[in-house]
Amino acid sequence: MKIAVTATGRTPSVPIDSRFGRSPFFIVYDTDKDSWECLGNDNIGSAGGVGIATAQMLAAKGVNAIITGNVGPNAMQALQAAGIEVYTVSGGSVEQVIEMYKRGMLEKLSTATVDSKHDVRQAVGKTAKVAIATEGNIVSQHFGHCSQYTIVDIENGQVKNKTTIMNPGHEPGFLPRYLSEKGIDYIIAGGMGTQAQVLFNERGVKPILGVSGTIDEVTEAFINDKLQAGESLCDH
Repeated sequence: MKIAVTATGRTPSVPIDSRFGRSPFFIVYDTDKDSWECLGNDNIGSAGGVGIATAQMLAAKGVNAIITGNVGPNAMQALQAAGIEVYTVSGGSVEQVIEMYKRGMLEKLSTATVDSKHDVRQAVGKTAKVAIATEGNIVSQHFGHCSQYTIVDIENGQVKNKTTIMNPGHEPGFLPRYLSEKGIDYIIAGGMGTQAQVLFNERGVKPILGVSGTIDEVTEAFINDKLQAGESLCDH
């Protein structure tokens, strides 16, 4: 049996990605061989039909079950048509959610968890508070070693407020707690260590990694659902 997990990176130790169709990677675990492989998702840059195309890609790879955060109605229909079971989880690493699956701890879905506009509304439908790790006016390569964080408050597709706070210090486990307590929904950076990704996810803060560019460029891309997450630029 092959189980695919939406992933933020290429290894089983990375946090899961809460998106299905636009997840940049899928880690596929073969229960018969006790082996892993990584699949890149070539559909994430498509304008439409992403969920269906991704479901078809996984079906062609012989996947029997998918573990993710959210699934839209079109993707759900395509997965069900292919006979692929769908399970939902709120966070954790790929390895952790596979263990949860083995223990019967995951919820099996029969209907979509979001509507077809979820990807857009995630950025523009309601208030989102985004922290961007920055060096001057550009995105920092590493979230923990940046000089400051640009905090952007977005409401209904508009930037309502933008402030800058200095990095208070990079101590293990401190920054995920510090930023989550400020009500941050997303943290954008070039790179981030695996443990920090797990800690952010556990606190309900979504890391968006592999990002470069100026603050204004990244903010605009986020609002318009065009910000492409990539592999973290650091792997410690």
